[in-house]
Amino acid sequence: MFYDEGAGYTEDGNNGIGLPFSCEQKDNKVIFSFGGEDEESRQELVVKSAENGIVTGEFDEDGIELVFELLSNADPDNFSSMEYMGKSGGSDEAVYNDPNGWSVRYAADDFEVTTEGSVTTFVYIGESAGTNMITAAYVLSKDAETYINELARSWGSENVTVTKSIFPGTDAVDGYWASLLPAEDGSGLYETAVARDYMDGALVFELTGHHSGNDEMDIPVSDKLAAIIDSIVFSAESDNASSDVFSEDQALDAVINYYKNNNPGYESGKEAGDYWDVSTNDSGEIVVLYHSYTGVINRYYVDPDSGETYVTELVPGIIDEEQKMDEAFNIRDYLNVSKQK
Repeated sequence: MFYDEGAGYTEDGNNGIGLPFSCEQKDNKVIFSFGGEDEESRQELVVKSAENGIVTGEFDEDGIELVFELLSNADPDNFSSMEYMGKSGGSDEAVYNDPNGWSVRYAADDFEVTTEGSVTTFVYIGESAGTNMITAAYVLSKDAETYINELARSWGSENVTVTKSIFPGTDAVDGYWASLLPAEDGSGLYETAVARDYMDGALVFELTGHHSGNDEMDIPVSDKLAAIIDSIVFSAESDNASSDVFSEDQALDAVINYYKNNNPGYESGKEAGDYWDVSTNDSGEIVVLYHSYTGVINRYYVDPDSGETYVTELVPGIIDEEQKMDEAFNIRDYLNVSKQK
């Protein structure tokens, strides 16, 4: 998204996360600086074509063609990439965002969604055999493995399998699965459930479906149900709620919360040129950088194990060497979802 010809921001269509950027056009190239103005943040986009409001090009290092589309009625301050991706191409796809820090995509014309307390149901309302639905629930005071084992036993069938693999939407979080296949002479009922440890309990998705024996009817329904679970995305804080160390995203969110708490009048000034960035240094510390529109550079050094944080300041032309400030805090106190042991 461009504010003007020289600045804008990126935003991931899956989770809404992105970076501010500045840019400058030179002949058939556009030089972008993502999240900073140093050499490492600079990337060159080679423009291949520009016609009918569509610009195509690729960055030198990856060779992947990118498409830039002019949206004449879009408001840069309120644009949502997640909503746009869900509606683009004439799709009826919608996004459900849960207050417990996860979201899924679903076909809005095919599902009725209801929420009651910590339980959300996605009920298929198209043509199908029997009930086809997904129930998502946050269960307190019970770990994922225990919940899945108890659920599998409650199904009362020998045709149940229980397995362990990665939970959808994560790279390394354990997921516990239970599956019940349809009986050959039964109603076509099948069940699948997956759970993960989450905050103070477990997050569980239970799929209940029915097969009619007609693949032309059954397969599209099964695919749409499975697509909901496959689309799970976690917010930066909640995705690491069960981790033994803080993540870069958690540190960034907590430091921004800390800054806002100490600067009540602060509003993110993308248009004014300030920006945030986060990385991990060679010592293993998470470094959150804040570059103010005034030119002041603060770095927040976060211990990923304890959360203890100290702050430095640098003002180019005035304070040219990074100086440690008399300021320290723990990011635990500024996370919306605390780290759980």
